[in-house]
Amino acid sequence: MVRFKILGPLAISSGQFFVPLSSSRHRKLLAALLISNNVDVSVDRLIDVIWPENPPTTARQQVQNCVGSLNSRLIECGHTQTVLRRGSQYILEIDESSVDERLFCAEYKAATQSAQNGDHARATTRLRHALTLWRGRAMEDIDSDRLAGEVTRLEEVRVRALEQLVDWEFTQGRYAELVPDLSLWTQAYPYNEFLHACLAQALHHAFRTADALEVLGRLRQRLDRELGLGPGPALLRVEAQLRGPASCTEPVGTTDLSTLKAIQAALVDLSQAVQTLINDAGAPGRTEILVEGRRRAGQAGSHRRRSYRSDPRQPSVTPASAATADRFRSFPDRVQAGQGS
Repeated sequence: MVRFKILGPLAISSGQFFVPLSSSRHRKLLAALLISNNVDVSVDRLIDVIWPENPPTTARQQVQNCVGSLNSRLIECGHTQTVLRRGSQYILEIDESSVDERLFCAEYKAATQSAQNGDHARATTRLRHALTLWRGRAMEDIDSDRLAGEVTRLEEVRVRALEQLVDWEFTQGRYAELVPDLSLWTQAYPYNEFLHACLAQALHHAFRTADALEVLGRLRQRLDRELGLGPGPALLRVEAQLRGPASCTEPVGTTDLSTLKAIQAALVDLSQAVQTLINDAGAPGRTEILVEGRRRAGQAGSHRRRSYRSDPRQPSVTPASAATADRFRSFPDRVQAGQGS
């Protein structure tokens, strides 16, 4: 069976053999067709992908020649379906199981369903299997500005999957076991605050709080030195908890990340209320809006105070629910883009 791979360098495999595509035009053409997901692609789009600037006058003929050459390669490796032309459009109709990106998405969806059914062990197994399909950065050998958006989209999905996997692993109490994986992922995504915070959590639960603080310290320095930024509020709170009254071997106290979300929502309400008063001093209901904002802020503060525990056996940093990644990204002054994430 012929398989197409875009989660890494573009590749076509048949059994144990890889079909070489030495021409950059052929690779760009195939990538554009695979990304289209069994949808017709116009010849103008293909020309734009292959020659983003100053296409030759013979561009349409050259696209047709590339299609013919690509079809010959597919037939040679036993693929029965080739690139078809429909007027001024082209399509490569292939089974979803033949493309690694579609396999990954299907497995990710199945894993999510397992988690929703409460089977986090199965969800973790399926998602780990899905992530093995990645062999590097998506389409890393394709140099086309017109496909850069698709590359970014795929990388975002990958980062979200990694973050979700961490959340499911933590739900099962697997902290120390995840330290090796998180160490690799934070190297791959050196600006991703969520993954760094999770690595700190894992180290902390493995009674390596000093190492956890070192991870956060290095991230703080990197953000300042390379981006001129400071860590986000959620990361600062994690660091403060690690530096709290607990010793490195006896962690105490906890603040659930849902508390941060509640406080943030209340502050947003209050900010909106103040802005309403500024923009329209005579607007009806302005006092009620402000009072409601203050009420929610007070409730969030009470929730925060109640969240601390005195049990010295309780780790000071705990995972959130299945929405952990969303909670970490809920702060508007820090945009988690999964940078390389």
